[in-house]
Amino acid sequence: MNENKVLGIDVTKYVKICYLMVLIASGYGVLTNLCGLAGIYLPGGFITGIIGLAGLALTVTGWLVYKEKFSAVDISHFKYLVIILGAFFVIYVVFVNALAGFGVVGAFFITIISLIQFSLLFVGFRTWKVGQEATQANLKASFRSIKART
Repeated sequence: MNENKVLGIDVTKYVKICYLMVLIASGYGVLTNLCGLAGIYLPGGFITGIIGLAGLALTVTGWLVYKEKFSAVDISHFKYLVIILGAFFVIYVVFVNALAGFGVVGAFFITIISLIQFSLLFVGFRTWKVGQEATQANLKASFRSIKART
């Protein structure tokens, strides 16, 4: 058994795969919400939802089961992903169902919520990419650097 792999995935690529899976699901959520504002339905939400859940499952597994194989930076990002995804799960359960009854205005706010989720995940990914822990200061600095480029 190779010591540098977890569940058959190279340890150096594990967090990236987790982030990419949840970013794909979140990005597709943004896309479907934007299209929903125009009255367009896009199929595939179930598949991308499964991809996101698989990314979350890999995250929790890496954090709780194989934490000795990962660095402190990786562990901080596992925690960040779980917190962000858990918080937005609660937000979606509590608010999105209520907002859905408000037609276009509700759909607009749902789209804003999904954009915020994607943005937070993307900032976390960028922070991990430069080798920084997912601390509040590092995440804010990463957000500012992204904002400065636009």
